Amino acid sequence: MNFNKIIDPNNKNVKHDDLRFYLFSSHLYFLCLLIHILLLIVFLFLEIRFMAVFNVFSCLIFVSNLIINKKGHLSLAYHLAIVEISLHGSLATICIGWGSNFSFYAIAVCSVIMFTSFLKIKKKIMEVIATSVMYIIAYLYTVNFTTLYKVDKDIVDIIGFFNIVIMMTILTSIFYKFYLETKLLNEKLKTVAETDGLTGIYNRRYFNEYINFEINKVLNRSKCRKNVDRKITIGIAIIDIDNFKNINDTYGHIVGDSVIIQVVEVIKRNLVSNELMCRYGGEEFVVLFTETPKNDAVKVAEKMRMAVEESRFDFSEENRSGMVTVSIGFAYFEEKISENINCLLKLADDRLYEAKKTGKNKVIYQ
Repeated sequence: MNFNKIIDPNNKNVKHDDLRFYLFSSHLYFLCLLIHILLLIVFLFLEIRFMAVFNVFSCLIFVSNLIINKKGHLSLAYHLAIVEISLHGSLATICIGWGSNFSFYAIAVCSVIMFTSFLKIKKKIMEVIATSVMYIIAYLYTVNFTTLYKVDKDIVDIIGFFNIVIMMTILTSIFYKFYLETKLLNEKLKTVAETDGLTGIYNRRYFNEYINFEINKVLNRSKCRKNVDRKITIGIAIIDIDNFKNINDTYGHIVGDSVIIQVVEVIKRNLVSNELMCRYGGEEFVVLFTETPKNDAVKVAEKMRMAVEESRFDFSEENRSGMVTVSIGFAYFEEKISENINCLLKLADDRLYEAKKTGKNKVIYQ
């Protein structure tokens, strides 16, 4: 069966923020349709005409829900489903008894209500209360009165068993779906917290955490090798775009942002796997070298500078282009492990200042 004809994953009628709920609810409605077709057969076999007729109505509801959902009316389809499932479970309980376990559907209904993203908490509570009241009434009826239809206890137990299996399957699907949603949301929040929104590279916050992680890693290695005089093999290059203020003043901040993005792309093309780049602030970037010899790191820094100098950068929509240069201050951890990382950052920053002061477009590393 081609689900794309029933449930379109690229449905343009649905807002992007509601797409995941649309896909989840559509699959749930399709599953409910199959369950009610099965129940229709069961109730016809048991000659419970009232519930058989109700299941015909239920099947039409869920067919309609799939159509309504596809048109983007998620709230309407959702409320129809909640009402139908609550009514169906309550009436089936009154018809053949509490042992049929149709009451278990209240758990799934309440779960869906509480997890629904577009409902306010007051409406959620009201709907949960209304659903609970319906099942309480059904329970009180079965306790104080005989069921509307006399069905053999063994058959009721079999129906109850299958209702438990179906309900556990639905609940597992619901909770697994929201587990995936939570995991995806956490990954997005982590990405937002660690990356720069303009360039997509890491931000200063992530850099500070990562460099401390690298130093602790070396410290732990050193403790495991007591007789080895191990040094921290970390280098830092602080990069600053030359005359960036003039670019902003002449062409505007939109072009300035575009230049920053282009410079980052040029630098990234000249990095290798052991080098991490982050935006340190404004037009300033930091490249962290780990497990890289000093001479090799200096060569990479010079390669980055030359790559930027030799590139042409778009300055306007009229295809005007120009040259951009960068100044780089480089420092390498050649001291013992006990040295503070802030000393290294300050040394690299001082050398960047020297590069700016002595003509720009150069790498100062000693």
